[in-house]
Amino acid sequence: ESQEYCPLQVMDIYVPKNADGTYKTGSFPVVITIHGGSWCRGSKEYYNYMTDFITDTCNCVHVNMNYRLTTGVPWGNDITYEDMLDDIQFVIKYLNDHSAVYHVDTSKIALMGHSAGGHLALLYAYKHPTQIDLVISEAGPTQFVDDNNNILADDENICAMVGIPYRLDESYTESEIAMLEQASPYHALQIIQNNADIPCTMLAYGNLYDEDYNLSGTDGVVPFFQSTVICDILGINNCTRFEFINIGHTDFG
Repeated sequence: ESQEYCPLQVMDIYVPKNADGTYKTGSFPVVITIHGGSWCRGSKEYYNYMTDFITDTCNCVHVNMNYRLTTGVPWGNDITYEDMLDDIQFVIKYLNDHSAVYHVDTSKIALMGHSAGGHLALLYAYKHPTQIDLVISEAGPTQFVDDNNNILADDENICAMVGIPYRLDESYTESEIAMLEQASPYHALQIIQNNADIPCTMLAYGNLYDEDYNLSGTDGVVPFFQSTVICDILGINNCTRFEFINIGHTDFG
């Protein structure tokens, strides 16, 4: 494809088929899946297992995408979440421009992601609420800074994704804290919380038992409250949350 569609990235597009292997006619909702991997690794193959379910059971087009990573190869060392969101936007633009070819009903777009992919799915959906009908996050981090400007996620991969230095002593500047906030789906949702076009949200998060067989409040990587803060804003009418007891962060799929 041309430079307009970010040729450094690739995606797989699966269209619903009839029992005889021919493609179905008509236009179908589309589910775009976004892999995890701490924003620095992973690939679209993670979601290959979903293809038959999305196309055959749900009767939807499945778009399984890659996106630029913070590892720096081959794009340089300055890739941030904003570039990753641009890659999602490129995919949606491509689908809009080629909707007839791939039988896509672009008025019905769902984003689904695991971990870092869940974060990106939520963040894109809340920054572009009129484009997305449904967003699904499996164990995606949602809030990096609380309402009192306390850092909630002090992590090298998060800092790299945001584009700020990782500080062992947590002495982040005000501007760096603001950048962490801007990268949080929670913050993006706060801005649009009174918008009638907020996408329906589905959250799936694990909660492991600790050594005393009490719920620990985390899946081993992402705390369970990262789903709660989103549901608290959206309420029960626009948010469905699943708590998977004793399911770890990498157990989804």
